[in-house]
Amino acid sequence: MGPEVCDKTSHFWFMSASPIRWIVTNLLCFAGITLPLLGLKEGLEALSGFYHVGNPIRKYGFGVTNADTIFVISQGWGLMANIIVANVPQLLLSVLYVTYNGLFTCQLVTAEWTAFGTRHKPLRVTNPSAGQTSTYYLGLPYTYSVPLLIMSSLLHWLFSRSLFFVNIVFYNSRGQSFRQMSTKKTQASSTSLPVFNKTGAYDDTIPDPATAICVYSPLAIVISASLATALIIFGILHGFRRYPRGMPLAATCSASLAAACHPRPEEVPELAFGPIRWGVVSRNPESGVGHLSFSAGPVQPPTETDLYM
Repeated sequence: MGPEVCDKTSHFWFMSASPIRWIVTNLLCFAGITLPLLGLKEGLEALSGFYHVGNPIRKYGFGVTNADTIFVISQGWGLMANIIVANVPQLLLSVLYVTYNGLFTCQLVTAEWTAFGTRHKPLRVTNPSAGQTSTYYLGLPYTYSVPLLIMSSLLHWLFSRSLFFVNIVFYNSRGQSFRQMSTKKTQASSTSLPVFNKTGAYDDTIPDPATAICVYSPLAIVISASLATALIIFGILHGFRRYPRGMPLAATCSASLAAACHPRPEEVPELAFGPIRWGVVSRNPESGVGHLSFSAGPVQPPTETDLYM
C-alpha cells in the first residue's frame, strides 16, 4: 500500500465492538428481562382475578414463601427438577455477565491502545520487568471490574429471591404429615393440597414426604428487572464516550495493530522496556512522507494533511 492520510477522527467507544457483539448482547439481555416480566404479568393477572388482591407486588413481599405464588411448569416434578428450575436464572445471568463484560473489555482495550497516541506509556504485560506494567488482575481496570462484580453479585442474590426452591411438609394435629394425593383415584400434581375423604376429614392414614416446589416473588422480580435495565442503559450510554484523537481505531483487529508496529530497527531492543508513544518517528526528506510507529523518544503527532506510511 502507498502513503495515506492519517485518520484522526475521534471515534465513539461503541465502535470498538462489532455490531454482531452489540446485537447479540443486547438481545440476550432484553430476553432475560422481558421473559420473566411476561411471566410475572400472567401471574399477577391470575392473582388479581382469582383472589381480588389490590397490589400483589406489595402484598406478597420480598422473597416470601406464599401458597398463591407457587410456580409449577409440569405435574409430577421431583426434587432435583425443581432445584434445576430454580437455578436456571443463575446460569443465564452468568452467561449474560460474560457477554456484558466482553463489551467493556473491547472498549477498554481500545482505550488503552489509543492512549499511546497522546502520551508515553509503558507496555502492559503478564510478567512485567523494569519499565513495564502488569495486566489487570480481573481483566478490566478496578474502576470497572469491581462495580461489575458487585452488581453481578447483587443480581445473583436478587434472582435467588425472585425464584427459589422450597420443600413443604404438611402435618395434621397429631404431628403426622398428610398424604397429598390419592394414587388410586387421580394422578394429581405433587403440589396438590391435602386430600379430604368423604366425611370431610383429612385422609392422613399414610404420611407423605415433603413436597418440592418453586415459589416466585413478584417484588423481587420487579427489583431485579429494574436493576438489570439500568445496567443495560448504562452500557449503551457508556458507548457514546469518545476516544482521544491521534490514533486510528484498531479495536482488536490484529492486522491494524500489526500495521502500527513497525519501529526503526535501532529502537527495537529498547521499546519493550520503557514508556513509548505512537506518532511520527521519521520523515523522508525527498517525498515528505512520514513514518508512523512507536518510539521511546520524542514523536510528533500526525496531521490530517500529510501522507504517512
